[in-house]
Amino acid sequence: MNIGIDIDDTIVINSNYFLSHILEEDLPEYILIEIKNNITNIMDGKIPAFLMPYLAPIYKKYNLLYEVYPNVVPVLERLKRENKIIIATGRCNEMLEGCEDTTTQYLDMKGITYDEIYYGVSDKLAFCLEHDIDLFIDDSVNHIGKISSAGIPTILFESEVNKNFKIRTLKSNNWLDVEKKINNLKI
Repeated sequence: MNIGIDIDDTIVINSNYFLSHILEEDLPEYILIEIKNNITNIMDGKIPAFLMPYLAPIYKKYNLLYEVYPNVVPVLERLKRENKIIIATGRCNEMLEGCEDTTTQYLDMKGITYDEIYYGVSDKLAFCLEHDIDLFIDDSVNHIGKISSAGIPTILFESEVNKNFKIRTLKSNNWLDVEKKINNLKI
């Protein structure tokens, strides 16, 4: 089975930490309000251009410090034995210079195993169709909604950013449960 997985708030715990780090920075109040109002889009990689000068230094400063979700490393190791793990992320060098190398370094440092990684993926449904993805795991309600409506099984990884959204798909907030759901699917 080809399993597609997002990074932010799916493998890496970062929206809460990112927000807390932003609040520690000396930013104008109106920028803080814009960041809070756009956090869902920001975590989806849709960062308004006027916020990039404020967010880029924060990302560079804290990117290697974020933690991965508990059990993601052993679960991905077990899943990789019988499946192809394909990471698809909106992160890219066009969004933030050096982002791809930093992300690869981070994943290696944290012991995240995968077969392939693709950067700058903004249309995850098209990605799933192009790469024959059998199951996709993401925290984005928008991506999951589009992918599942095309008949591809999905798991919404619940986070602070999406926990109040209602969507008809499998949901989980921990990797042992994700593994159980995948094993029960047997696509």
